[in-house]
Amino acid sequence: STDFDAMSPIDLIRPPRRAAWLALVAGCTLWLAGCASPAIEEARRQSARGEQEAALRTLAQAAQTRPQDRELRSALAAQRDLTVADLVARADALRASGQRDAMADVLQRLEQAAPNHPRVAWLRTELARGERHARLMQDGDAALAAQAYDKAEVAYRAVLSENPGHQQARQQLNRIEAL
Repeated sequence: STDFDAMSPIDLIRPPRRAAWLALVAGCTLWLAGCASPAIEEARRQSARGEQEAALRTLAQAAQTRPQDRELRSALAAQRDLTVADLVARADALRASGQRDAMADVLQRLEQAAPNHPRVAWLRTELARGERHARLMQDGDAALAAQAYDKAEVAYRAVLSENPGHQQARQQLNRIEAL
């Protein structure tokens, strides 16, 4: 006599059919695993092509429809980190090269990707500082052209107080001192 309670459901299948059934279950499991996250696969392809923001959008949309999917949430967090790193590097390079308009565009995209990221606030401050320095340099240049040397000197020194390495302000200040 066989104790049916001690047997697993697999043991109840006759041996010749058991192998076929196990192969079917394994195949279905693999098929379901491959189909479980097409958004992740698409995001990986997008990321590999350098389309970090598109990959982030793909995963965010999928996560909205499947908020309990841990694999998806994990992929979304990793992609957000990758996207933020990419955008921060771009914004920093644009800041260093003085391309404030392009930096503002990248900063806006960064704010959409990760609004509470600490680098967003820092880059926003750097953008405002660059714009302030540009205005001060214009004021200083206008004052220098009008031979209002004291006013020009104040503008250039204000820029140098925040950015001692600002070469144009240093050059203009040296010009004034040579007069």
